[in-house]
Amino acid sequence: LQMPGGGAPQPVAVKELAPGASQREQDEFVREFRVAYAASQRCPGACRMYGCVHRGQALCLVMKQYAHSLADALDERCDGAPLSVQEALPIALQVATALEQLHAADIVVRDLKPSNVLVDEEGRMVISDFGIALVAETTLTRATVTGTGRPKGTTSYMSPELWNPEDLGRATGKADVWAWACVVVEILSGARPWRGKSEQQIMFQVVMKKGVPEIPVGLPTRLDVLLRRCFAYAAADRPTAGEIAV
Repeated sequence: LQMPGGGAPQPVAVKELAPGASQREQDEFVREFRVAYAASQRCPGACRMYGCVHRGQALCLVMKQYAHSLADALDERCDGAPLSVQEALPIALQVATALEQLHAADIVVRDLKPSNVLVDEEGRMVISDFGIALVAETTLTRATVTGTGRPKGTTSYMSPELWNPEDLGRATGKADVWAWACVVVEILSGARPWRGKSEQQIMFQVVMKKGVPEIPVGLPTRLDVLLRRCFAYAAADRPTAGEIAV
């Protein structure tokens, strides 16, 4: 991408919507760009979005190219070894700070996970993929379930209210706080939350049994307590991203 003002061309990443997509899919794709662009303009902790363009018959989102994702970094570790607390805390705090910025801009991610945390060349973390994010003007009207009735999100990181919005209320930034704790548990344990369980089994554990992902033993007391607060069943009982980032 040639930058304005004659700067050196910058490498970009392109997300493409295949030709033949339905009008609904096209509308959602454009909406994702608008949310992501707004986030990138207002939040340093959001991925940098450049534009939405047509390439032939395909609709494309154009964004900054990042070095890798947090998921890639975890996969590259020898034998999937977990991070130490000393390694994990700076990552966790950067992600919490990014969430704080997004929530201040009235954006709820709803799909926070390691593959949606991108890392630049200097090791800075940013949040990407706003395809199912909620924004202020649509939080009261946009459904939390897909047309097939399946809850939106990635099952291993979903809070109780994302599974059961009818009874527990719409998603707020507290749903992202639950997902943040899932990410922290994953980087500290080397295992994805609820590994080996089906979607229905996870939903039963989270919604019916009020279960939480397994928290690694031996963590510093303050971190252990914080993670347990983030996994509170009632969203109102969880801390905000701002409280975590302090």
